[in-house]
Amino acid sequence: MKPSSCTVSLEQRFREAFLYLDPAPRHGVIALSGGADSVVLAWLLTHLKSLFSDDFMLEAVYVHHGISSHADEWAQFCSSYAASLGIPFTCERVKLDYSNGDGVEAAARRARYEVLGRHMRGSESVLFTAHHANDQAETFMLALKRGSGLPGLASMQTVRDFAGGRLFRPMLKISRSDIEQFALEHDLSYVTDDSNADEHYDRNFLRHRIIPLLQERFPGFLDMVGYSAGYIAEADMIVSQVAESDFSACRLTDSSLRISELSSLSAPRAANVLRYLWHRVTGSYPSRSLIKSVLNEIIPARCDASPCFVEDGYSCRRFRDGVYVVREQEQSYKGRIRVETGCIFELGGHHWILEQSSGCGFAELPEYLSFDYPFSTVLHPYTRQHSRSLKKIFSELNIPVWERTGIPLVVSKDAVLGIFPELPNRSCFTGENGYIFRRLD
Repeated sequence: MKPSSCTVSLEQRFREAFLYLDPAPRHGVIALSGGADSVVLAWLLTHLKSLFSDDFMLEAVYVHHGISSHADEWAQFCSSYAASLGIPFTCERVKLDYSNGDGVEAAARRARYEVLGRHMRGSESVLFTAHHANDQAETFMLALKRGSGLPGLASMQTVRDFAGGRLFRPMLKISRSDIEQFALEHDLSYVTDDSNADEHYDRNFLRHRIIPLLQERFPGFLDMVGYSAGYIAEADMIVSQVAESDFSACRLTDSSLRISELSSLSAPRAANVLRYLWHRVTGSYPSRSLIKSVLNEIIPARCDASPCFVEDGYSCRRFRDGVYVVREQEQSYKGRIRVETGCIFELGGHHWILEQSSGCGFAELPEYLSFDYPFSTVLHPYTRQHSRSLKKIFSELNIPVWERTGIPLVVSKDAVLGIFPELPNRSCFTGENGYIFRRLD
């Protein structure tokens, strides 16, 4: 069969995409769903052998979400197709988790990438997915609908980091119609997911109603979306570099910024570095309203004020000259924790052990840690010349207000020995053999 111009164009664009994949992988995982796009992708990966080294190994994975009644049939189809191409095949069954409020699509996507990630072998591996130009346009339009910033509008990139290796989308500049035409010309069978016709889902509504109209009116629409997403990705990279530079200049701790330095930035740059800080700590991006609240209420607040804004289990707070991003703790510390020498206990997300020291430490053997005390409690730490209230000691140590309830006192026989983990009272301190709390992790 003589290839048509469409086929030659598709193969050429597929080969060109591999210019982004450097160095070449030694191991590949293809996400095989049985649809036209993944069927064509598998065919190209196995027939264009010049793209890979002689020792390249490819495996196919079908993710069984348990959503469609046809999923078992699709898994069998993918198994037979992979066998015909000589590719090792695995069917992975997943159970969708909706606990964080995700819809079906988001829950399925998260489960799919989790299981695909387990097939990766570190830096030598690449996950091949069959996302194409229509998928890119749909993703771009959904980002517009959500009012996304640059990261969202950048949509999908040809290559990105994934599970210690890379995720590669070699068909991102190829249209769905060209893929289906390729399958027709090469007599490639594929399955059709009936849920793709359900316009209740936003992506399907765009796929069947909106994007075809735009393509009809503007024949180069898919290419233009791809170009725009690429330009936005470049702009996002520049903005990220500016944010990293501003973070270094304003950094107070890994999770906070110095307000005196932050105030010297323009409002857009201050908002940009605040988004960077939030993403650095939480892994997600903050809402516009949260950033606006930080700029208008936290930064101008008095240095002794404690404004706080909470979003998605994290909060933005002020303490002195710092604006902090803090994970909200659902459980406050109460009561006592019994401690014994040689026994490991957990506190503040870390593991500790009480042990004898060959140098300075607590002169008496601690019996328990207590969280039941007023901040007016007076102590005389051995590092201070005079007694202080616990509130003043915490202030001198620059411990933020929200962390103080999680710091216990060290007690023995109802006598307070000092502040956990290493600030004994002067009368309970020894420069010789004593007891210390050592963090194990």
